Amino acid sequence: MRSCVVLCLLIFMFVITAEGTIRRVPQDYAKIQLAINASIDGDTVLVSEGTYFENLVLIKKIVLGSYFIIDRDTSHISKTVIDGSTPRHPDSASVILITTGTDSTTVISGFTLRRGSGTRVFDSWWNQHWRCGGGIVLLAGGARIANNIIANNTLITSDAVVGGGIHVWTQEGPIPFWIIEDNKIINNNIRSTSVEAEGGAVHLTEQGRFNNNVVMNNSVAGVNYGHAGGIWITSALGYGSTYIELSNNYICGNTASHSGGGMLAAMNGASGELTTTILTNNVFCNNSSSTGGAAIQFQSGIHTLINNTLANNNGPNTVRVFSTIGALVMRMLNNILWNPSVSSEYVVGSGTYTRTRYSNYNCVRTGLTGTNNITGDPIFMSGDTLYRLSQNSPCIGTGISSDVLGGETWFAPPFDFLKTPRPNPVGSIPDIGALEHTLGVPTDVDENKSYPFEFGLSQNYPNPFNPSTIIKYSVPVSAGANNHSSVQLKVFDILGREVATLVNE
Repeated sequence: MRSCVVLCLLIFMFVITAEGTIRRVPQDYAKIQLAINASIDGDTVLVSEGTYFENLVLIKKIVLGSYFIIDRDTSHISKTVIDGSTPRHPDSASVILITTGTDSTTVISGFTLRRGSGTRVFDSWWNQHWRCGGGIVLLAGGARIANNIIANNTLITSDAVVGGGIHVWTQEGPIPFWIIEDNKIINNNIRSTSVEAEGGAVHLTEQGRFNNNVVMNNSVAGVNYGHAGGIWITSALGYGSTYIELSNNYICGNTASHSGGGMLAAMNGASGELTTTILTNNVFCNNSSSTGGAAIQFQSGIHTLINNTLANNNGPNTVRVFSTIGALVMRMLNNILWNPSVSSEYVVGSGTYTRTRYSNYNCVRTGLTGTNNITGDPIFMSGDTLYRLSQNSPCIGTGISSDVLGGETWFAPPFDFLKTPRPNPVGSIPDIGALEHTLGVPTDVDENKSYPFEFGLSQNYPNPFNPSTIIKYSVPVSAGANNHSSVQLKVFDILGREVATLVNE
C-alpha cells in the first residue's frame, strides 16, 4: 500500500487596474468596428455574446475581447462569434486584418472567428498575388492572439494561397514579435486551382511563440504543390531571420496534398534568411501527406526537437529533411517517432549544403544513429488520443534531463504536455516523449492536473491588460495539517521601485 501526502492548492486572485476606456459592444456601439474606430491605444473593446457579421481592421494597441477576458469562462468563446462571410469587398475577406500601428500589446481573445475567405495581396518578391489569412491576417506590427476558436475558414482561389486560419507575413512592414497561444485552429481549408498553397491552419514568420494550441483537421491542396496541412513556417523576405518556439501543441489530423502533413519549416529561397525553430512537448498524430514529411518536413535552417511525440502519421516518411536552400542542423532529444504505416521515420532528401544531425535518447521505430536511441515499441495506452505511455513502455525512465548536442547543452522541459512535472516523480529519470508517465502518482489524484510542491506565482491574465489584470499565486499545504504560510506580494515598476503591496499576511 502506497502512502502519500495529498497537497491542497490554495489559489489567491488579485485585480490590478490600469488607465483606459472600456468600449462595450453592442451596449455602447452597435458594431465592433465602430468601437475599434473610437478607441485609442490602451483601450479595451469588450464584446457581448452574439454573432457579428463583420470583417475587422485593427491598427491600434488595444485589447479586443469577449467576456472571457473578464471571468475566464470558456463558454463565452463559442458564443461570441465574428463571422467574416459578408465582406464589403471579396479581396478584403479576412475576419480580422491587423497591420501597422499594432504590436504585441494588441490582444485578440475569447472569440470564434469563422467563414473568412482571406485578403488578396500582391507580393513583389514572387511577382504574384496571394490570398491569405481566412481568420486573421497579420501584415505588420504585432499581436497576441489567445483563447480563440479559429474554424471553418475557406480559401479557394486561382491565386497562390496561404494561411487558412492565421497568416503572419511582413507584407506592410516588420513584425517585431507575436504570440499565438491557447487557440483551437480547426477545420480550415485552403486550395489553389492553378499554383501553390501552403499552411492549411497557419503561416508563421519573424519572431514569435506558438504555444498550447490545438491544430486539427486542417487541409491544403495546390496544383504546383500543397505544403503543410497544419503549420507552415518560412523566413521573412527582406526582414531578417525567423525564430519561432512551438511548445505544448496538439497537431492532429491535418492533410497536405504534397509534403508536411503536420508542419513544414523552410528558409526562403529568394532571400536566404535563416529559419530557426525549437519544438518542445508537441504531439503530432494522424497527419498525412502524399510526398513526404507526414508529420514534419524541414528545408534547411536550424531545428531543435525535444520531448515531442510523433505517432500514427501517414505518408512515405515521418520526418523528411532537405538542405537545398542552405545548411541544415537538426538536434533531437527525448523524442518518439512511431508511425507504423510509413516506410521510414527519418529521411534525408536532396541538397548540396551541409547536413548535420545530433540525436540522443530518442525512440525511433526504424532506428536513428546517435547515443542511447532505442527502437522498441513505445507501447502507448490503448485508444489514447494523446499517445501516453503504458506502464510497461521502454520509454519510461530512459530519457535524459540535459545533454550536449553539437556543443550546446539542451534541457528537457520542466513540465510535460499536460503540465505534469518532468521528471515524474521528482528526482527520477525523465521519460521519452511529450508526456511523462504517471506511474507513482497516487490513484486518487487526477492525472491530468499538476500539483504544486512549492510556492508558485502564475502569469497575470490578461497580459497586457486594460483596465485590470488577475494575479494568481499558489501555496502548497499538507492536508490535515494546521500549516500557515507567510506571503508577501508586491508590485515594482520597470526601474525596480516598489509601487504597491498587494498581500502581506
